[in-house]
Amino acid sequence: MLASLWSVVSTWWLYVLLTSLPESLMLAVSRAHDVFARWLDASLPDDLPLVTGEWVEREARRLGIREQLEILAAPEGEAANSYRPAARRILLEHRTYYKNDATHWAVGAHELAHAWLHARFPRASPLLHRARSAARGVTAFVPVLLLTNAFYGSTELHWAAMRMLELALALLTLQVLDELLTSTLAARWLRVDGDLSRRQLRRALLLLCGAAATYVAGLASLVLVRLSADWLSRQVLEHTHVSPAAPLSAAGLIACGLCTTLCAYALVALSPGALVREGSLRPDWLDARRLERAGVLAAGAFLWITWDQPLDAAWPFLVTLAVAAQTTIVALVLAPASLLVSALLFGVERLSAALLRPWNSWLPAYESVEESSAHPAARRARRLRERNKRRDASLLRGLVQRAQPARRRQEPGLGRLALSLPMLAYFWFAR
Repeated sequence: MLASLWSVVSTWWLYVLLTSLPESLMLAVSRAHDVFARWLDASLPDDLPLVTGEWVEREARRLGIREQLEILAAPEGEAANSYRPAARRILLEHRTYYKNDATHWAVGAHELAHAWLHARFPRASPLLHRARSAARGVTAFVPVLLLTNAFYGSTELHWAAMRMLELALALLTLQVLDELLTSTLAARWLRVDGDLSRRQLRRALLLLCGAAATYVAGLASLVLVRLSADWLSRQVLEHTHVSPAAPLSAAGLIACGLCTTLCAYALVALSPGALVREGSLRPDWLDARRLERAGVLAAGAFLWITWDQPLDAAWPFLVTLAVAAQTTIVALVLAPASLLVSALLFGVERLSAALLRPWNSWLPAYESVEESSAHPAARRARRLRERNKRRDASLLRGLVQRAQPARRRQEPGLGRLALSLPMLAYFWFAR
């Protein structure tokens, strides 16, 4: 048994390492950047005349975009340094908003640069934002596609994986260019600010470079995987031999029919039109979330029954699509690729945390502006916090309330269920 296990590991370890490299490397670099940012923060005193929120508001006025921009502090404990183009809103972490430190000014300047580009180029900026969202999804899907092909050995599936990889490269290149441009603008605004000393400016620029390095690392890893495409293809073709199962019996077809019927009913009953009519297509006792889970479970059971059926070359791709779409235990039983990617990323995160733990212990404890009562900005920061506390809480509560109708119109699992539709349709029409 050990000899067989060693044979599998020695054959596939490099393949697994390469296919999971993009996400695992970005995760490791991101973890290192967090520690680096804490070190930069601790190396500078909190002695700037304005907290980050005030500085961003002042710069927004100087740039002429303050009237069309919301600048909010997120609730404590939530990671939220971001710019939302649709709402024209800069949302800063609670700690970042109330820190009068050069590194946190750099974070605010970076998000302000996103807002300024959106105001200057209102058509291009939303496209870049959508490319950023699409890059995350495509980059996460490529390892699942490549690792699933280790079980199928399909040249068509490898071709599809390489095309998706090239799409991920294009999208991530746009994202890297966007991040570099915003970091350049942020650095320029920080340079012309007379409140920063040379040492503070260097620390702020180092933080911006470290943040950009996470995206560059992801792009470099995707390039490495693309350059290894021929080796990956040879590895799969030489070591993977698939033996399709016998065609389904009458009982198997009946089970597939029941699963398909339940999935179709869930898709129709959870559609936006049906939900607006207050559930006219489902009884009162059948909760929408329960129906959603039942539909996803039925799609997972369908995958369990049909994943090794002797259909033509498009079948592995559709199975992989369903594997990536499902999150139920049934789907994970027959989704070793998804499970393996998750385990690898979990291991990378734990390993990087263990390796960086000594560095964390060397860092000084964080001292907030409020605790630095000797500093002139302390009382003003406390007043600003109290003033914004009620305002931001009411605004955020309003945002949550306005999001509720959209959440009722479309359940979270509906997208996952809809992704199973090609698999269901192909199985029945290809027979």
